[in-house]
Amino acid sequence: MKAYLPALSTLTLILLLSLWVEHQMDRDAQLWQAELHTAQEECMQEAWPDVRAHLDHVHQSWTAQERFLRVFYPHNVLDEANTLFAQAKVFADIEAQSETLSQLSALQEQLHTLRDMERLTLENIL
Repeated sequence: MKAYLPALSTLTLILLLSLWVEHQMDRDAQLWQAELHTAQEECMQEAWPDVRAHLDHVHQSWTAQERFLRVFYPHNVLDEANTLFAQAKVFADIEAQSETLSQLSALQEQLHTLRDMERLTLENIL
């Protein structure tokens, strides 16, 4: 039994770390998605300063977490999110409503994808 203890301890630690990362990403992504949803509503009302403020706030929060995210997520997925942020900001700056809404929607979908990648499911384990 003592021979299995290090392996069981390691597996338990990995499981706990996975659950913690899932919780962190779920919490952050929910906050980001809620604020992006608010930005979409503001965009439909053409309240561009508010759209830019919400987008900037989400991007600052995202940037603060990016080092943590790069440890656990594929870089290409995070780079895609960064590209979507940049495009959304450009379209919001030029006040292009349909393009901004499209980018905000794509960004929310990308955040949903990140949440799904970290969920403890059989598909993710295998």
